[in-house]
Amino acid sequence: MILEGDTFAFAGEVVLEAPVELAGGCTRKRVTVAVGAASAPTEAVRRHDGRVFLVLPGRLAVPAGARVRLEVEPRADGRSIEAPADLARVLAVHGLHLDPLPAHERRHLVSMVREARDPTVRAERIAAVIERLREGSRPEPTP
Repeated sequence: MILEGDTFAFAGEVVLEAPVELAGGCTRKRVTVAVGAASAPTEAVRRHDGRVFLVLPGRLAVPAGARVRLEVEPRADGRSIEAPADLARVLAVHGLHLDPLPAHERRHLVSMVREARDPTVRAERIAAVIERLREGSRPEPTP
């Protein structure tokens, strides 16, 4: 994603306001920012008012008030959350995605399905994930 805009100082940091989509459903999302040939890991932070700020690391040497053009990439943190094949199939059939959820909730939902060995329990848990994504309520694991 390419972002352009004017940086400003906020809470002791140099930040750039970013589109809400950058943070997804997260309060903080790890990203890598590139300015020219220099790049650095940082976070996109969603504030309580819904605005999303991209914190620019000091090593990029971008001053407040500067006009910048940045390339922003999601950062892999070594803890990828991949849905099991059966859950991925059902999500695709229903046109649903886990991506908008915060990472901790994606991990919870995926592990809830992955840990179910009994096919009946697994099907119930997949149905609970679909319900969660449709209605916005967190499913409770079935025994």
